[in-house]
Amino acid sequence: MSNWAHIDYSFVLELEAGWNLVSVPLVTGLNASQLGLVRGAFVARWDPSMEYYDKYFVMEITPGYLDFPIEAGRGYWIWASCDESVVLFGADHGLRPINITVPQGGGWAIIGFNSLNTTRKASEIPGMYTDGAISTVVAYRNGRYVQYVKGVPATEFTLLPGEGYFVFCLVSGTLTYWP
Repeated sequence: MSNWAHIDYSFVLELEAGWNLVSVPLVTGLNASQLGLVRGAFVARWDPSMEYYDKYFVMEITPGYLDFPIEAGRGYWIWASCDESVVLFGADHGLRPINITVPQGGGWAIIGFNSLNTTRKASEIPGMYTDGAISTVVAYRNGRYVQYVKGVPATEFTLLPGEGYFVFCLVSGTLTYWP
């Protein structure tokens, strides 16, 4: 059965020329090669347990056996040679919580929210994490880093569908949220 048989929503992922820290806010069942990016676009995945980029794929260049699935709750770096809009089709997660497990012993993780919710704030992320042990949330917007530091209200920002976020976790644990 095709992934397209259960389409509930579409989402336009707006990419700027250069690096973009993104997530896919819908359940898509796609691999990196199926994102619809132009030739030469680069997709990289961070492995928080090993603290390195464990997967990468260059459109129309990397051999197919190195392709990898785009996963719920994960953030990805995408390098685009030009501004482009990618239309994604998929389903939402319905009425069930989403759990993201982050590195053993703490450290940096790259996360994404599988949700079209536009009301979340960076300051809410520590409360979604086991013991609230996240100190910093970082977005990459318009070629620069924007950060929220726990306890510093002037650093607040809105979490946007399709963005990925670095989070610094003081201890290992699970981030749980409702789409």
